[in-house]
Amino acid sequence: MLPNGELAQTGAERILELAEDVDVVLPGPGLSEDEVERDQHDAVLRLADATGAVVLSGGEVSYAVSSGRGAWRGSGGAAGLATAGSGAVKAGVVAGLLARGASPEQAVVWGSWAHTSAGALLAAESPGFLARDVMRLVPRRLAAVDASTSRRPAGTTRGRAPEGVRH
Repeated sequence: MLPNGELAQTGAERILELAEDVDVVLPGPGLSEDEVERDQHDAVLRLADATGAVVLSGGEVSYAVSSGRGAWRGSGGAAGLATAGSGAVKAGVVAGLLARGASPEQAVVWGSWAHTSAGALLAAESPGFLARDVMRLVPRRLAAVDASTSRRPAGTTRGRAPEGVRH
């Protein structure tokens, strides 16, 4: 997995070159704004097909796409998640779940859900928040799901898509 910043430094044209060593792509600069605005799902699907990686988009609606294995749609992102550093937090959550042994698909679906869920809780408390606030809440969101249901976060043997995420 490459952090979003490295993708920005190397440019979108390098994604395909780097893809043989990458399991997950979280493209900010990897897709043109015009492509994403026209059809975010299609743009992410094309990038997944081209790279063979699991691709996770961002925005109010996020798509996690694995070429030939499926696509997941998550919604409900709070406007506050558009704050500086929030995408880096999401990338860190995905990387942490991968480090726990989650499959790339599990990591992007659960990472996106935890990020969105933390943002929704923070937005209910205050109209504005920082990326570090999201980061502090993510572990509690994952732990609450792990403790309260048989649907466990990525990295466990019984991982499924979280509530609110459609396959």
